[in-house]
Amino acid sequence: MNAFLVLISIFLLLESCQSTALKPRQVTDATSQTLVDPAITDPKAIAADKIMWYTQDADQQDHIRLHCYLSMAAYGDYRSLCPSTFAVDGNEFEVLQDFETVEGQKGFVARVPFMQKIVIVGILQLYNSARIATNNWELAKQAVNATGLKFSVTGHGIGGSVAQLAALDLGMDGFVHYAHSQAAPRSVSPTAAKLLSNIFQGESGQHAVANHDYFPHIIPRSKDFTRVGSAVWLFGNRTEWMKNCHYYPENIACLGNGTSIQDN
Repeated sequence: MNAFLVLISIFLLLESCQSTALKPRQVTDATSQTLVDPAITDPKAIAADKIMWYTQDADQQDHIRLHCYLSMAAYGDYRSLCPSTFAVDGNEFEVLQDFETVEGQKGFVARVPFMQKIVIVGILQLYNSARIATNNWELAKQAVNATGLKFSVTGHGIGGSVAQLAALDLGMDGFVHYAHSQAAPRSVSPTAAKLLSNIFQGESGQHAVANHDYFPHIIPRSKDFTRVGSAVWLFGNRTEWMKNCHYYPENIACLGNGTSIQDN
């Protein structure tokens, strides 16, 4: 993977009382392994982190998984690959717009009936260049204004960091409902992290790390940069092996050891 590629995905979340067509997840083989960060002594956090994810929300992992799929789609031929994943019962994955910035960065806007969303996915280097290319997310905002609903943001790697900036920008204006990132390095100040945590709490602001991915660790923790969101660790080969770390985004129990390039 080219380290300079950046991706961000922005979704219009069409809230509905109807459930999706997803089948219930099988959780009987979920590992009972428990990791601990010795630096965390908050009794509330310790108790919360011992709760298995599927007892909190059985659909939580599907929510994360589908956001990951859409984040990854920008790296490939989304016109050919996405319909086979997201087309259900005759409702096709439809690309509404392709866009490209003056720097040669590319993105697309698509309708995803399966997830009841409108999604903007782009490969970009800077959040501002994406704003310019999309006229400050005009199409997504038009959809929000037309329906009264909200969209969500997601991104992988540096794109996850850019998605966090988008969440801060759009979340303060009340547009964004979910803020997701995968494998994102530390890229916001403690002040910005606090604002984001106040806007997106719990499952609405999750940051996922897979196994021992090196990329989330490339920027060390400091007074200038910190992690943001509710930490989620995806580990092992079983799809149910997932751990939530509440209240403390820097909880090492949900960050892996940062030794693997392949896990990115």
